[in-house]
Amino acid sequence: MSSPGSDFAGRGGDAQRRSAVQASLLVYTDRLHRAQTSEQVLDASLDVIEVALGCERASILLFDNEGVMRFVAWRGLSDEYRAAAEGHTPGQGRSTG
Repeated sequence: MSSPGSDFAGRGGDAQRRSAVQASLLVYTDRLHRAQTSEQVLDASLDVIEVALGCERASILLFDNEGVMRFVAWRGLSDEYRAAAEGHTPGQGRSTG
């Protein structure tokens, strides 16, 4: 039986990959603790997303006051992609009940 969180680095991930993810989470926690601005929080978050998921592109979107999802931080995404994707909310309009 696997321990909670053991699949975080990906199914079948090797020990080196899991170790890198764990180290990135430790650094992330430290950076969050020391962050003084929202930009520092977002930058640390993008870093850990890239390491933990092994991706080259990442983004963070938040809902604005009108309920529209907006990019607040990103890496590796073109202006064209962001313009096309901004405001699109997957599942929007579906009933949850």
